[in-house]
Formats: sequence, structure tokens, C-alpha cells
Amino acid sequence: MAAAACQHPDPCFTPQSRVTDLRVLGISVDPPDPVADLATGTVEPVRLRALIVDPQGSRGTYQVSWALCVAATDNPGCSGAAVVATNPEWRRDSSVELRVPPGLIAAAVAADPLRGFGGMRVLAELRVEGAKPQAATTPIIFTQKLAQPRNQPPVMDGLRFTPQGESTLEAPPPPATMEIVVAQPTGLRPVLAPGAMEEYDTVDLAGHTVHLQERIRYSFYVTPGLNIGRILLRSVGGSVVSFGNGSDVEADEPPPGTPDPPGGLILLEAVERGGGQGTLWIVARDSRGATSWLEQPVSSVEVDPNCLGPPPLRGCAQLDFGCF
Repeated sequence: MAAAACQHPDPCFTPQSRVTDLRVLGISVDPPDPVADLATGTVEPVRLRALIVDPQGSRGTYQVSWALCVAATDNPGCSGAAVVATNPEWRRDSSVELRVPPGLIAAAVAADPLRGFGGMRVLAELRVEGAKPQAATTPIIFTQKLAQPRNQPPVMDGLRFTPQGESTLEAPPPPATMEIVVAQPTGLRPVLAPGAMEEYDTVDLAGHTVHLQERIRYSFYVTPGLNIGRILLRSVGGSVVSFGNGSDVEADEPPPGTPDPPGGLILLEAVERGGGQGTLWIVARDSRGATSWLEQPVSSVEVDPNCLGPPPLRGCAQLDFGCF
């Protein structure tokens, strides 16, 4: 299967889904709906975690710092804000507990045109030495009263995958690897824990109570040697997994009762000839600000006889999207 030429001024761009450098893929806040009583100055502490990855995976050690600030339209991050926590040896299982000052929450409410309607938002910024971009942010959304039941992260229990033309399989729990075939598009379907897609009551701008269903969006990322995207049907050269303009990395959880797409929510393809090892990350975010993630090791197997054996491998089509 040959690669498709990219419709882009520079056909050599790297898709957003492919991790080729050190970066932050997600930040979680626990609890997602902390309570702040500005009248008494009582603020519930929060615990922050981060998914920091590089082309080798997420098992590195990173130098990080955290800052808090009031979000501003002319300053998307926390540039110039005081650092509230540092860790020179942050690892994948690290976390930090922060106690946000009530004065900062009050300042955030004062700067908000809606004066905290829908949540009092303080921005948390994570800076990782050597990352590109160096900083990532997430809002900490405080509520004035405890919601019942509380918002829970959209935890994924597992992953189903469907090789093109074959039956759906269950990915083995990590650290075991999910095995796919090189050049065979494979559909991916995250499996949410029971009750992860929650219903809740809130108040609209008119002051009326409304009952809503959460929405959940998945973002997919892979190490080099793997592609994430949609199927591109071609009249010449067969079908390939295309990542469009490089931003096609997301898919939404279908509403309850909706049949699943037969090919999964998004496609994965191994493009490293000869096979290899890689990693797939799925970050799930709900519409109320909660985040979780799943890391799945992936191994790819080469089955094309033209691509087996010692070089030169004549007739072995290059799969990776490159320059043509």
C-alpha cells in the first residue's frame, strides 16, 4: 500500500497525532469540581496529574513547574505568574496537591463577564523543561456548592480494535501489547467504564434547572511508525489511513443508544515496514472539564513477503507519509 500525497503546501508536515518530541498530552484535576466558599475562605484542595510523553513513551523523568493565574484573553497562559510547585523528577505516576488561594478565585470571578456563572475558573499552567510547546494549561473549575453526585472522570476500562475486514478484538490490558498488521487499517473503540457518561442537573442563563447528558471527546496520539486518521479511498493504489491536514485526531463518544460505527471511532495503521513496537495514547475529556487517559502498547507484524528478509527489499512499498 503506497502512501498518499498530502494536500498541503508542505507535504512533509508532521500530523498532530504523532509524538515526535517531548510534549504534554493531558492534565487532570481531582476532584474535577472542587468547592470554594469565598464567604468563609474555605477552598477544597485539588490534585493535578499530567500525561507527559516523548517518542520513547511516558516512562521518562521530567523537570516540571506549576503556576496558577487568572485566565485572560490577551494572555493564554500564566506568563509571569508565581510558581507554586516544582518537581525535578516528575514521573508518569507523579501528582501534586495544590491549595488555590481564595483571593485568586475571587479575582477570577471578578474578571469573568459571567461572574462565575457555570464555574469559577482559575488557570493551572504546567511547564516542562524541553517540551514543545514548553507549557500546557487546564482550567480548575470551582463550584460554590457541592454537586450530588460529583462529576467523575470519563475512565476507560479498555479498548476494542477491529482490523479491516475482520472481527472486533479486545486489546489486552497494559503492559501487554495490542498486535496489529502493518498496512492494515484498524478501527479503534475506547470502552468507557459503566456510568462514565454521566447525567446531571444545572441551571441555564434564565435560571431554569435543566437535565443534561455529558459529552465525551477522545484525542488519539501515537509514536512514530503509527498513523491515526480516517480512511482515504483511492482509485489507484488502494485505501490508506489519511490524517488530512494534521488535525484529524479526535472523535466523540456516540450518544447512549446510538449504534457504534462498524469501523470504530477512528483508524490506526502501522506504517513501519518490517514491523515494530509503539505506543497509542487516548485522552478522554468530558464536557464538564474532567480528563482521563489510557496508554496502550502496540506491536506491528509484517506479512508482505516483499518486505521480509534482508535488504534490498524490491517491491516493498513505503507506507509512511513523506515527500513526493
